[in-house]
Amino acid sequence: MLLGWAVAADPDPTAAANGLALMAEVLDDTGATKQTVPYFAHLMASRLAEHGRHDEALTRVADGLRVAEETGERLWVPLLHLVRSRAHALAGRRADAAAALADAAAIAGVLGQPWVTRLCQEFQEEVR
Repeated sequence: MLLGWAVAADPDPTAAANGLALMAEVLDDTGATKQTVPYFAHLMASRLAEHGRHDEALTRVADGLRVAEETGERLWVPLLHLVRSRAHALAGRRADAAAALADAAAIAGVLGQPWVTRLCQEFQEEVR
């Protein structure tokens, strides 16, 4: 997953596509440890959004949130909402981006994650 994440950062579209394919292979492996899905979904959704694949990013976020709910792996929930906000913002959907950002900040506050709260505050300017 991390190798794919690094390769997907390449500005060359072919290299980035190869990195995204590596990431998808890990996430789509039904034998993989389920508890890693929220974390890996966060990584993949981030890269997909960066490459303009907003709807795919949102699908990965939804998958990560679903598995986090099933497994109780709540650590990544605010970050998944933050990625959801970024994907909406990059797609030009400001209202959806603001709503997702509010979700991220609220959950980070409940979970006691001040660093995620700071990330949300920093991103708030971009959502406006």
